[in-house]
Amino acid sequence: MVLGLVGKAGSGKSTVADELERCGAKRISLDKLGHCVLAQSSKELIDIFGQISSESGEIDRGKLGNLVFSDRSALQKLNALIHPLIRSKALQEIDIDYPFSVIDGALLHEIGLSDYCDRIIWLDCPDEEAVRRLVARGMKREKAIAILRSQSHLETLKDSCDAVISTTGSTEATFMKVRSVLFEWGIMV
Repeated sequence: MVLGLVGKAGSGKSTVADELERCGAKRISLDKLGHCVLAQSSKELIDIFGQISSESGEIDRGKLGNLVFSDRSALQKLNALIHPLIRSKALQEIDIDYPFSVIDGALLHEIGLSDYCDRIIWLDCPDEEAVRRLVARGMKREKAIAILRSQSHLETLKDSCDAVISTTGSTEATFMKVRSVLFEWGIMV
């Protein structure tokens, strides 16, 4: 069983994936794979975007994020380069012999991984709540708003998911909803 967890930034994907991992699921984080791909693609990224590296020569994700979340064209260039690489790495991590795997990432569909998921859950919360969560993690409010704005098109994917779960409220309440949906699908966690 491969479960996809999707939703916009700050919707609770990582929190739910963390909990499922603690229950024995194999977790594939598209954010972590993305960070790995950025590091491996630094030369290409600098060629495309210019001075986005830190003093140590590594990609400065803050600089890159500020650039792409304020310029749709730059975001499209970035995605064209890294999405195929993330997809390839994620597919390498899916173990068909593993009983339960979870892929978490806002861009699961865009990266081309939704076809590899047996079921997909959309994690939903109001944008203002997502902004609050992102700010609590140390992100500037303006950047959080820009990220959510860049992901507004993802709302159209909600109807294609197998379940929609509201993540407003406590982590415990959210995970109980997730457990209930998984139980209906024959998955015990």
